[in-house]
Amino acid sequence: MPEPWPPPFQVRLSQRAKRILVSIHPQRGLEIVTPKRLSAHQALGIIQQHRAWIDARLHARQAHLPDADAIWPEHQLPAHIHLPALDEHWQLVHLATTTRAQLHIDPAQRQLSLRGEGEQIWSLLQRWFIAHAKAQLLPALHQLAEIHNDPLQGSGIRWNHTRWGSCSRAGRINLSARLLWLEPAEMNYVLHHELNHLHHFNHSPAFWQALEARLPGALLLDRGIRHAERRASFPAWLRLV
Repeated sequence: MPEPWPPPFQVRLSQRAKRILVSIHPQRGLEIVTPKRLSAHQALGIIQQHRAWIDARLHARQAHLPDADAIWPEHQLPAHIHLPALDEHWQLVHLATTTRAQLHIDPAQRQLSLRGEGEQIWSLLQRWFIAHAKAQLLPALHQLAEIHNDPLQGSGIRWNHTRWGSCSRAGRINLSARLLWLEPAEMNYVLHHELNHLHHFNHSPAFWQALEARLPGALLLDRGIRHAERRASFPAWLRLV
């Protein structure tokens, strides 16, 4: 299977640089060092121009590193983001600058451009994941509630590490944005699971019988997602968000 292109990289502004340089740093990974600001399009063009050299260097490093992940420090932003629940692939370009952290979203090209450093960029990325989950998952939740006559009173999206979703006695359902990394059938299962709590506010035998009736195969899906975050589809960098 071919490696994704381009590999993770960052753009670093340097007043000492007299020209644009492409390098592979032992800790920072692949980076463009530049004396001037670059657009995401310009940065990608530079990486493409140096593709042969980059591929050769990366292959040489992999030959001496038993763990291919060691090439990139764990704090490195990914170059590609796959959201299995929506079957979406997004490209992420990081422009490392000293200016205020910013996120530009290009839905047509499915590209995210981040400017800034440190925790601010991870915070921006988290906010986008929450907003994207809200736009994509909550309409599906309310549509299912209407189909099954579920008394849903409200909904929201959170960045929850411990639960896929929760349902209050007041009839409000909150979902975790991390559902975006489940498979579509599993994400759909979580929506049905929480909506079923509007009728059975427990995990009694009656709850599971009703859930299996509205979604055949629900019990198998429940067992499948108990350790979902151990899968390769949940990238290591997600822990930093």
